[in-house]
Amino acid sequence: MPDATSPASAPSIELVAAHAVVRRDVVRRAVLLHPTDFTLYAGERAAITGPSGSGKSVFLRTLALLDACDGGHISWRGERIARARIPAYRRRVAYIAQRPTMLDGTVKDNLRYPFTLKTYRDAHFDRDTAAQLARAAGRDADFLDKLAGDLSGSEAQIAALVRVLQLAPDVLLLDEPTASLDPASARAIEALVSAWFDADAPRACIWVSHDPNIAQSGAGATRRRPPSDDERGRARGRHAMNGYQNLSLFDIGLAAALIVVNGTLSVALDLGLERRLLVGAIRTVVQLLLIGYVLGWVFAFDRLGTSCCR
Repeated sequence: MPDATSPASAPSIELVAAHAVVRRDVVRRAVLLHPTDFTLYAGERAAITGPSGSGKSVFLRTLALLDACDGGHISWRGERIARARIPAYRRRVAYIAQRPTMLDGTVKDNLRYPFTLKTYRDAHFDRDTAAQLARAAGRDADFLDKLAGDLSGSEAQIAALVRVLQLAPDVLLLDEPTASLDPASARAIEALVSAWFDADAPRACIWVSHDPNIAQSGAGATRRRPPSDDERGRARGRHAMNGYQNLSLFDIGLAAALIVVNGTLSVALDLGLERRLLVGAIRTVVQLLLIGYVLGWVFAFDRLGTSCCR
């Protein structure tokens, strides 16, 4: 799990929390995110940093419930989120991708689009609100009339951010929003996020970046107190006890198949069937696969406790 930072004295109102969440790539049979605990409080601006491939985006998309958890769960204000409540949750918790998708038409057309969705049927587009947000990012009111196809990379990111902020979410999940932007454009994004954050005390955000300086500048965060040895030990023990719950049916089936094949080959050797050497060689290979498979899970369990405490 990448490093996380946040204000030193966190408020007491819990907004979003991850409880031993796990993500896997079923095709490659790879663990994308080991069991991870995380809590974001109202008024908190957190920064998550780490090298490329460390799981930052995977974790953020999991928090946004854009990708289903393979283990554990996400809660909102202390309550586990039921499947039927996911659309309402996404209204409160907004995810901003690094490369925004813009629709054909003008910026205003793109800003109007969310209000055509069922989740926002009780709201309506307000040009004045959108223009005010654009001004916070250093853009004039005529920015809304520009064609989306004519926008630069930084302007597209600003438009995407305005499209989300006009909906007044409680939490922003920012996935490297200033990546590949020039310093002036990056400052415009940071100013827009700060204006949104300062407008309402209960709001919170997570800023993800591979660069710690950018993440902390954007989130305005300082590092959390590292967990104590006792806390690490309790987390490691809890996840090791619950680790078996994260085994997929494929994993269990493969292990069972290897055991059955190994037992069958053992019987064949005991009965003195033909081609003993070939059977013995196959049995040895199966045993090695089984041993490697078991050792792989033992090694994974050994890392469970540390992944959630970093």
